[in-house]
Amino acid sequence: MKTQKLLAVILFFILGVASFHSTAQIVLQDIADRITNCDNIFEGEIIRSNCYWNQDKTFIYTSLTVDITKIFKGNLQCGTVEIITEGGKVGDNSLIISHNLVLEKGEMGLFMCKQNDKELPLVDFYQETNASTLDPQYDEQSFIKYFDDDINKTIVDYQFSLDSLAQLYNLLEVYTQLNYTDCYPTRSIFDLHQERLHQKSSEARRQEELHNEEMERIYQDKLHRHLEDLENNRALTRVRGGVNITSITSLTFTLQNQQITTSGNTKYFEFDLALSDNADSIYFMSAVPVISYDTLIFGSKIDLNNNITVTRGTVLLDTSTYRDPYTTDYSPFNLVSITINEHFPNPSVNYYPLTTTPTNAVHVKMKIQNCNFQGNVDFVYSVFSNYGDDPVNPTVPVSTYSWLVGGGLVFSGCGSMGVGNIVPNSVRGGTGDVVTINGIGFDSLQGTGNVFLRNADNGGLTYMPLDSLDILSWSDTQIQFVVPSIVDSVGSVRTYAPGSGFVKVRNDGGVISDTLSNYLTIRFAAQNSMDSASRQKYLSNLINPFNKGTYLFRPDTNFSHHSDRLNCLSTAIRDWVCATGVNFTLGNDTTIVRDSISPPKQDTVNIVRFGTLSTGTLAKTYIFGILMTGGCNNNFTTENDIIVNKNYASQFFCSTNPTDTVPVNMYDLYQILLHELGHAHMLKHVNNPNNLMWWSADHNGILPSNRRIILYTDSSAMEGGHYIVSHSTSFDTANCVGQQLMTYDTTGNCTSWVGISQLHKPDVQFGLYPNPSNGSVNFDYTVGTPSEVEIAIYDYLGRTIYTQTMKKRMPGTYTERINAQSFADGFYLVNLTVNKFEYVQKLVKQ
Repeated sequence: MKTQKLLAVILFFILGVASFHSTAQIVLQDIADRITNCDNIFEGEIIRSNCYWNQDKTFIYTSLTVDITKIFKGNLQCGTVEIITEGGKVGDNSLIISHNLVLEKGEMGLFMCKQNDKELPLVDFYQETNASTLDPQYDEQSFIKYFDDDINKTIVDYQFSLDSLAQLYNLLEVYTQLNYTDCYPTRSIFDLHQERLHQKSSEARRQEELHNEEMERIYQDKLHRHLEDLENNRALTRVRGGVNITSITSLTFTLQNQQITTSGNTKYFEFDLALSDNADSIYFMSAVPVISYDTLIFGSKIDLNNNITVTRGTVLLDTSTYRDPYTTDYSPFNLVSITINEHFPNPSVNYYPLTTTPTNAVHVKMKIQNCNFQGNVDFVYSVFSNYGDDPVNPTVPVSTYSWLVGGGLVFSGCGSMGVGNIVPNSVRGGTGDVVTINGIGFDSLQGTGNVFLRNADNGGLTYMPLDSLDILSWSDTQIQFVVPSIVDSVGSVRTYAPGSGFVKVRNDGGVISDTLSNYLTIRFAAQNSMDSASRQKYLSNLINPFNKGTYLFRPDTNFSHHSDRLNCLSTAIRDWVCATGVNFTLGNDTTIVRDSISPPKQDTVNIVRFGTLSTGTLAKTYIFGILMTGGCNNNFTTENDIIVNKNYASQFFCSTNPTDTVPVNMYDLYQILLHELGHAHMLKHVNNPNNLMWWSADHNGILPSNRRIILYTDSSAMEGGHYIVSHSTSFDTANCVGQQLMTYDTTGNCTSWVGISQLHKPDVQFGLYPNPSNGSVNFDYTVGTPSEVEIAIYDYLGRTIYTQTMKKRMPGTYTERINAQSFADGFYLVNLTVNKFEYVQKLVKQ
């Protein structure tokens, strides 16, 4: 008989030293408790998926058919079984649920289920061999996922990660005290999965080829539209009128388009040095960038030894304006400078106008001395950079031009695959932002290759592959893709949110890229929906729902009869209104009766109530939406219902005071409601533990500094919220019959919320006045210690329209005056960075 000591030893070796903690919205359940308390445990692969309405057409469920490969606990038999989950998409209607188990065809793993009590479809989609229908017992924690994406085979749970099935089987056998039933004794679940992939008929393959051809046409149209949008967006007007032009201009040096070439028996590493600017109509004059390289690969003193050549690129095509570029060895001798100079004096100049898109200035060719090492070629700094704002007679050239690094290149050996850089390296999900990956060895065609981003719904624990809709172009040296907020897998939509983290690339030959230098920051992700017919993705908009003018949230008596809970809810709603202008209001308590165990209903009433959720889930937001195509091409959120798990009611800590500590073994209800209202605001999770939309938080006594409850210092929530509200109040409704634009909420009492006394961290104060403004704005800030300070202003699209970097500031109070007269009317985010800590406030120009 197995003993508790044996259990502890096995757990130690399998799981290692684990930190079992609870989360903001999810309470992690120990694997031992889940196995012990679960009714049915089995392994299998999902082979069918169908979404359906309940009989009243007020709620959407998903029916999943699972082919069982092993049975560890329960009365199931080998064959197939039906699992019912919440949420899905039927026609143009969708139900998206935060913190919910979402499964799709082709997924493999271990299921932990109980007998289903959810409403079944009116007809059976398929005749499963097991008569019982099952329900995931612990929501997201009911499924231990098996990954087989050609990156690696791993078994991933919220509590642990394993590298072999044998370890998982041993663990289950120890806890259940039973030998498992093997439904396929001679084949593993991974083998069966591959067999299914290769069992397509010739007709199915032909249809898939036709489908791929049609998708290629759609992709090219999509890319063409995107390039047109980029061109139109270049109309961004620079800030002038008394503002020093150097304070709004940043030059980015980007190394890109790397390749390995051969001439005779000699190999060369070639790439372009490209230039771009954060504002248009800046005319480039000269610069001396410095490049570093690995001497094991390229040798040393490469200019003296004639192992490097540079030639003109697009920026330098005018030979009457620019001289030939040349190189110089720099000390230490793993550096080389590239002089890009103008003819001076010369009255017939025609300076090149830089744009926000990197343009090739110099082509660099370096002789490879040794192919057997791996290393980097990086931009280090620029000795100086000059520019002007007139193509012929520039104003006083400035040699203090601010410059940025656009990324380096990776040399991974001759013939190997390597990712050089990612441009840009800070983007937004679900807004159409495009990322370019430069490198070598990607293969000329995508084939089975793909790009993999970190999954923000579990803090980046796993990778998520992009779908074919998001890949815009693929070549041996460059990949372009749109950053999604949902991933389509041949008609079945994953609602996983892509998050910040290292990016992986797999080429058609199965080679996986290194991820040590390829970090992509996804600042926020906006919820999208998808048209299953055209397979196009559309931003989810907040609207004027049912002509009521606002999303009116009605609390149940479990809130309205408890002043502390109601205060948390009302303050959380006001926080979002004051932060972004979203039209959320708190109404009187609802008279509509809701059974605590029943799901919410699509009934035009936005309810915030206590109810029964699965063990381990503190709260959920149910987002009902409708997609309108035919020229409208927008998704609209018609209703948001929030349910808080009543089983944790006695453990909720209710305080809106930012200086309060959340006691041990209590859950921060204020933060939970802010987070769920963030989902109602159409924000998805992010991979930054300092942001409100991070998926988890420790609850073992939360200090005030760790409570994620101060929206105006949360750059992700502020930027994402402003983007969604701005889009929701401005898109074209001409072909959107019956839908009205949401209007800004200007009724909230936000005077104290945006005051300088409210916006502080230790040793820092920050304020704007007048606000709103129609001209100059005074920018006050106080620092208590020597600090590096930077000010930046962003519009609602995330574009930088003003930056100013100050050298070290000694303790004291400072005032900067910003001329905002040329700003377009609307909302802006003012970002103060002090020693890498961010402080954000809203500026209104009117």
